[in-house]
Amino acid sequence: MDLALEHTQTCMLVLNKKGQIRWHNNMFFELLELPNSEQAHLSEYLLHLPAKQIQDFAEVTQSSTPIIKEILYTTPKGVQKWLQLRFYPYAKNYFIHKRQTQSILVINDITTLQKTKASLSFTEKINAEIIKEIPDLLFITDRQDKIIHYHAPKGQKTYVPPEAFMGRMFTETVPKHVAEKCAEAKQKVHSTKKSTTVEYDLAMSNTLEHYECRVVGLQDNSTLFIIRNITKEKQLELAERTQQQLMLTTEQQKLQALFELSPLAMILAKEGSIIDCNKATIQLFGGKEKQDILNKKVIDFSYIPSKNENEILSLIKEHTQESIQKGEHHFHWKHKTLQGQVFNSEVWYKSVYLGSPAVLHTYACIINRDQKAKAEKSIEEALSKTKKINELKDNLIQIVSHEFATPLSIVKSHIQLIKLYLKQQEMPENDKLLIYCERSMEGIDRLNKLQSEILAYAQTKSDKLPFHPVSCNLIELLEHLLENQRFEQIQFHYPSEGITDMMIDPELIHHIFMNLLNNTIKYTSNQKPAVVTLTEGTRSIQIKVQDFGIGIPKEEQLNIFKSFYRASNAVNITGSGLGLYISKQFLDLHQGWFTVDSEEGKGTTFTVHLPK
Repeated sequence: MDLALEHTQTCMLVLNKKGQIRWHNNMFFELLELPNSEQAHLSEYLLHLPAKQIQDFAEVTQSSTPIIKEILYTTPKGVQKWLQLRFYPYAKNYFIHKRQTQSILVINDITTLQKTKASLSFTEKINAEIIKEIPDLLFITDRQDKIIHYHAPKGQKTYVPPEAFMGRMFTETVPKHVAEKCAEAKQKVHSTKKSTTVEYDLAMSNTLEHYECRVVGLQDNSTLFIIRNITKEKQLELAERTQQQLMLTTEQQKLQALFELSPLAMILAKEGSIIDCNKATIQLFGGKEKQDILNKKVIDFSYIPSKNENEILSLIKEHTQESIQKGEHHFHWKHKTLQGQVFNSEVWYKSVYLGSPAVLHTYACIINRDQKAKAEKSIEEALSKTKKINELKDNLIQIVSHEFATPLSIVKSHIQLIKLYLKQQEMPENDKLLIYCERSMEGIDRLNKLQSEILAYAQTKSDKLPFHPVSCNLIELLEHLLENQRFEQIQFHYPSEGITDMMIDPELIHHIFMNLLNNTIKYTSNQKPAVVTLTEGTRSIQIKVQDFGIGIPKEEQLNIFKSFYRASNAVNITGSGLGLYISKQFLDLHQGWFTVDSEEGKGTTFTVHLPK
């Protein structure tokens, strides 16, 4: 035993009545980090220590009763240690190394333990602060269900006052129905080792409050109850559920309206019996009201003369199974009306299981193929007639246009001859006649222009517009156009280089700009000339035609490219309303587009965009 004490990891000292060390084991000098010298009075080893530590040792060794004390000890090297001193005085009958002892001092290093305690204390403080901020009511109960700890937030409604919680049974702090739920949850938690949640309602201050109780099993078989008031969440949930139900009802009403108003016959069948149908179904089967159709079997309206009733039922089941497997199923069938009239039909099936327990429901959409064939034939005949009428109209327009052209050319040439004759005579009264001739020529030009526009309009409507793009120099085309005496005042700006030839139809482009330039003169009452500007963009060549005339009302600008449309401020100016419409059709063939910028009373700018 002496050998065991010598080599134990616990520091032990044997002292006599005078406090002299009678014996110590090997851990003495190691633990206290003292210089190793011969046995002496304990105080001789501690003379160099601070007075407080010497006093701590003296207090222990001079005690007449067993004592345990914890002290903060500083070694000669300045290292601090927590030591536990256990002093047992006057052990007269205890012998160590055959020496009778008077007292024993056991010293243990508890530095690590103290640090752990300090850490745990800090953690407990943090946890306490966290728990203070938790808005939930907390209980911890022991194995006997007695409350050993609780946390009740300020202002929290409780069944009994919070100060009465400690030491009471948990079942005494909540109503019976809540206690039963929590007891069942507690048993489940400790058997499954998994937390669980229960909900309950409680009448508090004349209001019904909703609560959620989280039950958690702790390691020592104690139980944690976390109780939260979820009244607001429940109210929001109820409001949301009510809103969803309202939306669902609205959607159902919409679907029912679509079902009822559908021009197609639609039925809903449950296990082979019709439980709902729309007006088109009543009409299709020759009924007067829903009751004529409802609760009848689907087979009652089916007609297959080569099959008996069981065979027809088998076919219906096959089609139903097809719709279940594919999601929907389309097939041809024969139906009969209430009066026994048979017709060929086209049917779409969609079958689903609804309700609890699930019951098979089938939605069916039915079309009378005989009526459909008659309608298609009527439509084809009407289209054929319309096509013939359009062809006759186109031919008539072309004939009339050409018939107009010849007489107009003759009249124009005769007027030109009359003008030439009058100029040669040089008679004073001829001046007035020449004016009449000029007016007649202007009228003929207007008729020619109208005839040309009507012919072009007819071509746009019949998809027979000629389009023959060739490589063309756009600048030269515009310069040639502006050489016309009517346009000699118009300014033309373009870059000196960079514009290359483009693939365009010269006749169509000529028509577009002729129309735009004529409009600059027609709708400008002042003498300020128009401006044509050609620029090159990243995606297109842009030609702006700007006038300073009457402009276009802002609210009417979206309509100016419609056929026969005239702006409200231009009704007193001659025109057909076809010019811009035809120009847009010609520009569409080039995959180009117009942009318009106009202000009433200040002028208009049309920009033609031709893609590169």
